[in-house]
Amino acid sequence: MKHLIIKSLLSKKFNPAAKQLLVANGFVLLMVINAATQDCIAGTYAAPPTNIEILKKFYITVRPWVS
Repeated sequence: MKHLIIKSLLSKKFNPAAKQLLVANGFVLLMVINAATQDCIAGTYAAPPTNIEILKKFYITVRPWVS
């Protein structure tokens, strides 16, 4: 099944309307990724900073760089 899809995408006889739809969906996907990234960054800076004592306790408990 996957081979048929790839073969049809690479074929010169591929339906131009379907190709246009793929391009449009690709553009929509990029717009969604862009919006999600902007929302993540905005959410990061909108939230109050975490108390430094809580961060120190977390790193002592978890020890992320010790194997």
